[in-house]
Amino acid sequence: VPETKEFLSEVFISSFEKRKSQRQEVSALPLYPSEEVLWDMNLVPEVNYHGDEVLALPKLNLQFLTIYDYLLRNFNLFRLESTYEIR
Repeated sequence: VPETKEFLSEVFISSFEKRKSQRQEVSALPLYPSEEVLWDMNLVPEVNYHGDEVLALPKLNLQFLTIYDYLLRNFNLFRLESTYEIR
Protein backbone atom coordinates (compact mmCIF):
# COMPACT_ATOMS: atom_id res chain seq x y z
CA VAL A 1 0.00 0.00 0.00
CA PRO A 2 1.67 3.19 -1.08
CA GLU A 3 1.51 5.87 1.58
CA THR A 4 0.51 9.23 0.27
CA LYS A 5 1.86 12.48 1.57
CA GLU A 6 -1.58 13.37 2.92
CA PHE A 7 -1.85 10.09 4.84
CA LEU A 8 1.62 10.41 6.33
CA SER A 9 1.02 13.99 7.41
CA GLU A 10 -2.27 12.95 9.06
CA VAL A 11 -0.51 10.18 10.98
CA PHE A 12 2.24 12.55 12.04
CA ILE A 13 -0.21 15.24 13.19
CA SER A 14 -2.45 12.80 15.07
CA SER A 15 0.49 11.34 16.95
CA PHE A 16 1.63 14.77 18.20
CA GLU A 17 -1.66 16.57 18.74
CA LYS A 18 -2.64 17.47 22.27
CA ARG A 19 -5.43 15.28 23.55
CA LYS A 20 -7.91 16.02 26.31
CA SER A 21 -6.98 14.38 29.53
CA GLN A 22 -9.29 11.74 30.91
CA ARG A 23 -9.81 13.94 33.96
CA GLN A 24 -11.15 16.77 31.78
CA GLU A 25 -13.47 14.39 29.94
CA VAL A 26 -14.88 13.03 33.20
CA SER A 27 -15.32 16.55 34.56
CA ALA A 28 -17.38 17.42 31.50
CA LEU A 29 -19.78 14.53 32.08
CA PRO A 30 -23.04 15.29 33.88
CA LEU A 31 -23.51 13.72 37.29
CA TYR A 32 -26.92 12.35 36.41
CA PRO A 33 -27.82 10.63 33.14
CA SER A 34 -29.18 12.31 30.06
CA GLU A 35 -32.39 11.20 28.36
CA GLU A 36 -30.36 9.31 25.75
CA VAL A 37 -28.64 7.26 28.44
CA LEU A 38 -31.88 6.73 30.35
CA TRP A 39 -33.55 4.86 27.51
CA ASP A 40 -30.53 2.96 26.23
CA MET A 41 -31.38 -0.67 27.06
CA ASN A 42 -27.79 -1.75 26.42
CA LEU A 43 -26.45 0.26 29.37
CA VAL A 44 -29.06 -0.47 32.01
CA PRO A 45 -31.47 -3.42 32.03
CA GLU A 46 -35.21 -3.06 31.69
CA VAL A 47 -37.47 -2.12 34.57
CA ASN A 48 -38.36 -5.75 35.30
CA TYR A 49 -34.79 -6.63 36.30
CA HIS A 50 -34.94 -8.68 39.50
CA GLY A 51 -31.27 -9.09 40.29
CA ASP A 52 -31.15 -12.73 39.20
CA GLU A 53 -28.17 -12.12 36.93
CA VAL A 54 -24.95 -10.27 37.47
CA LEU A 55 -24.60 -7.02 35.56
CA ALA A 56 -21.34 -6.69 33.70
CA LEU A 57 -19.04 -3.76 34.30
CA PRO A 58 -16.31 -2.66 31.94
CA LYS A 59 -13.29 -4.87 32.44
CA LEU A 60 -10.21 -3.54 34.12
CA ASN A 61 -7.13 -3.76 32.00
CA LEU A 62 -4.18 -5.83 33.12
CA GLN A 63 -2.72 -3.01 35.11
CA PHE A 64 -2.64 -1.93 38.71
CA LEU A 65 -5.68 -0.16 40.05
CA THR A 66 -4.72 3.37 41.06
CA ILE A 67 -6.83 5.65 43.21
CA TYR A 68 -7.90 7.48 40.06
CA ASP A 69 -9.03 4.20 38.46
CA TYR A 70 -10.96 3.39 41.61
CA LEU A 71 -12.70 6.78 41.64
CA LEU A 72 -13.51 6.60 37.93
CA ARG A 73 -15.02 3.14 38.37
CA ASN A 74 -17.13 4.35 41.30
CA PHE A 75 -18.27 7.36 39.28
CA ASN A 76 -19.40 5.09 36.45
CA LEU A 77 -21.19 2.84 38.93
CA PHE A 78 -22.96 5.84 40.47
CA ARG A 79 -24.13 7.00 37.05
CA LEU A 80 -25.45 3.53 36.16
CA GLU A 81 -27.21 3.14 39.50
CA SER A 82 -28.81 6.56 39.26
CA THR A 83 -29.95 5.75 35.72
CA TYR A 84 -31.61 2.59 36.96
CA GLU A 85 -33.27 4.36 39.90
CA ILE A 86 -34.55 7.23 37.75
CA ARG A 87 -35.95 4.89 35.14
